[in-house]
Amino acid sequence: MIRNFTGVIATLLLFLMPMLTMGTYAEERKRGTMEMLMTSPLTELQIVLGKFLALLTLFAMMLAPTLIYHLVMSRYSEPAMPWRIVWTGYLGVFLLGGVLLALGSFISSLTESQIVAGVVTFVVFLLLWVLDMSVRSAGSTTGEIFKYLSILQHYDTFAQGVIDTSSVVFYLSAAALGLFLTHRTLESMRWRRA
Repeated sequence: MIRNFTGVIATLLLFLMPMLTMGTYAEERKRGTMEMLMTSPLTELQIVLGKFLALLTLFAMMLAPTLIYHLVMSRYSEPAMPWRIVWTGYLGVFLLGGVLLALGSFISSLTESQIVAGVVTFVVFLLLWVLDMSVRSAGSTTGEIFKYLSILQHYDTFAQGVIDTSSVVFYLSAAALGLFLTHRTLESMRWRRA
């Protein structure tokens, strides 16, 4: 039951994250406030990390009320609610959300249109979900490569109540890659204007 609930939340991220990230940089570029932001005493890294942490905080605040479901279930369920699995599932959702926010921010930094950023982000996330389905039908070597690159495959270990260090490293590395690419995009914008 817990696995199904956090699985539904993970699936909802496919739709929610493009909406959260589409205006992160695209709206700044469209309104012309990106120039003001780039000429401020902040470095590109500080801008990227600040926006990412703001998105991550908003995501955590959106995720927090879903714990009410588990509190109600623990009150009325027999046997007792396995809280270790609940917290591990939420850690997986949080790490998955961090990766999607970082990738969505990168895509938003590439365009001036929020709509384009949202649609492209949704398509990229949908392709990542399809990659997960292709893991099940691929051959042995190809399947192992897809399995490691699948963001949902790594989430499954968290949903089972297991904190796998390779999954944690994967999520942190993927988020760092998204933030690095966003940083490089902002850096190239500054050089083009100089």
